Amino acid sequence: MFTFNKEMENGNNFNVKAGMEAQSGRFNIKVFGNQKGNTDTLQTNDNVNTTTYSLFSNFSFTMRKKWNYTASLSYNKSRLGFKRLSDETVPDQPFSFSNELVPRLGILRWIGSDLNVTALVSRVFRRPPLQNCFLQQGSSIQIFRLKKDGTMS
Repeated sequence: MFTFNKEMENGNNFNVKAGMEAQSGRFNIKVFGNQKGNTDTLQTNDNVNTTTYSLFSNFSFTMRKKWNYTASLSYNKSRLGFKRLSDETVPDQPFSFSNELVPRLGILRWIGSDLNVTALVSRVFRRPPLQNCFLQQGSSIQIFRLKKDGTMS
């Protein structure tokens, strides 16, 4: 992570932070039937690959140790890959979510040493949970995508 901090003679402070985060995972998910509390027949056997990365920056300006103004921006990307091993008729299903730029603005006012008031405005990026992307129905897979209005398609 990159950090820059500048203390000014008048007591003001300018701070910049920037960095990157990346995550990758490979999972094998098996679903078995249940026979009176005991594992039964294998129903599905799936390989799932996930990749997520984020680039971010944060700019902060503090005035007279009473006010703090922040502006942040992040760029997020997420991908999923799915392969059903237990049914060869189900095609591989790699897909990715749209790239997202997530801005954030904030103002903070210190009222005392233990009290402050904060106002934040931001967009949010969150990849839907895996179970919302792939729901089993027989031997086929349904893919649900989260729309901007919050509904699933």
